[in-house]
Amino acid sequence: MRSRFCFVPVLAVLMVFWGGIVSPGKSQSILSRTYIISCVIDPRQIAYAVNLFRNRLHVEAPNAGIVWCNDVTRVVPEGGKDFALGAACTVQSGNNRFSALMCENSRLGKLVCAQSKAPTRDEVIQFIERDCVPEEKNGGAVER
Repeated sequence: MRSRFCFVPVLAVLMVFWGGIVSPGKSQSILSRTYIISCVIDPRQIAYAVNLFRNRLHVEAPNAGIVWCNDVTRVVPEGGKDFALGAACTVQSGNNRFSALMCENSRLGKLVCAQSKAPTRDEVIQFIERDCVPEEKNGGAVER
C-alpha cells in the first residue's frame, strides 16, 4: 500500500514538469511565430481529428487505415479564421504498420500525409506549419 502513496507525488511532479495539469476541454496554447498552437487534450476533439483523418485516408488509400493518433495539434494563424489539425499517427496497410505525420487545413479539407519514424510533437507542429496552415499575405489568405 505504501508504494501506491509514493507513486502519487511522483506522478504529480511529472505532470507539472511535463506541462501542468489541464482540465478536460481546454487546451494549452503558446504563440509560435505568427501561429497559435494548441495541444488538443479533449478526448472528443481527439476522436474528431482521428475520425477526420481516417475518413480522408480511406478515400485516398482504401486499403490503409489509422490505428490511432498521438500529439493531436491545432494551429491557427494569428488573427485568422482558418486552422489546421495535425497529428502523429500509426497507419496500417495490409500487414505493414508505420508512423506518419498527418495534417489537414480546415478550408481545403485535403489530407497531407508523410511517413516518419517516431514523430515528436515538435515535428508535428513543423509539419503542420509547413504543409497545412494558410498563409496571410497582403490582407488576403493565400495557401502555401
